Amino acid sequence: MREVIRRQHKALSTEKGYVFWLRRYLTALREMPEGLSSQKKLEQFLTDLARRRDVSASTQNQALVLRRNPAGSSGAPIAPSSRNPPTRPTVAI
Repeated sequence: MREVIRRQHKALSTEKGYVFWLRRYLTALREMPEGLSSQKKLEQFLTDLARRRDVSASTQNQALVLRRNPAGSSGAPIAPSSRNPPTRPTVAI
């Protein structure tokens, strides 16, 4: 994961944040049932952050880095975010 982040020329603080959330997620996975899909496990993790750990929405957004494809070069989210819909470029004439 670190190699991919470095290839994308991300800041060291970003890399540390990604690794922090990945470790925290992997720790949480140990307590989850194996029968859940990956999507359900991630939803349960984020729900736990919000309900039991009293984590703010901005912190949850940082944790959403887990939805990204670490093997891909683009780093695009697996599912589009409804929070930031795609915009069309405007051209001034």
